[in-house]
Amino acid sequence: MSDPTAATGAPASPRPRYKRKLSNYLLDKKLQLRYVLIVTVLSGVIAGALGFMIYQQRREAMQGENLKPAVMDMIEDLVEGLLAEYTDAKTYAEDWDLESLNNEAFRLFGSNPQYRVESMEDVTQEGLREDLLKRIRERYDARERDFGEPLMRDDVVDIVRNIKPQGGLPYTILAMRCVKTL
Repeated sequence: MSDPTAATGAPASPRPRYKRKLSNYLLDKKLQLRYVLIVTVLSGVIAGALGFMIYQQRREAMQGENLKPAVMDMIEDLVEGLLAEYTDAKTYAEDWDLESLNNEAFRLFGSNPQYRVESMEDVTQEGLREDLLKRIRERYDARERDFGEPLMRDDVVDIVRNIKPQGGLPYTILAMRCVKTL
């Protein structure tokens, strides 16, 4: 009996708990496996949800449903993104990047609103949003009048059919094409 605690019956003192560092977690094979599993499952869920959304839109387009409300929702999302990038609700219009906003609106929608700082004294970000959406809706409606609603719907359906789940057109480009290129 070479162990002195065995003879006395006293319990052995607990070993101090080893404090792991972040680099040790990255070397742990079990943790790496869990991380890879979580990332794989999450990416599968996200890809499945996006694929289902694209499939659902294509199915609606094939059935000949009116996609104008969906296109208008996408246009609103694009406009909100533009305003978030080039304007700020907490600052004055003089601090907004109106030139870039004009250029992007023209690039995306084919409509150049020509906003100027001089004409924006009492305009809020919400007022600018409503004005830009009104201009884009008018452009869409004018195209619908020029081409006729059935032809416009067919063109929107063709654009939706060309969206491919893998590597195809991004979702928001649909709105841009419906206003600009039709």
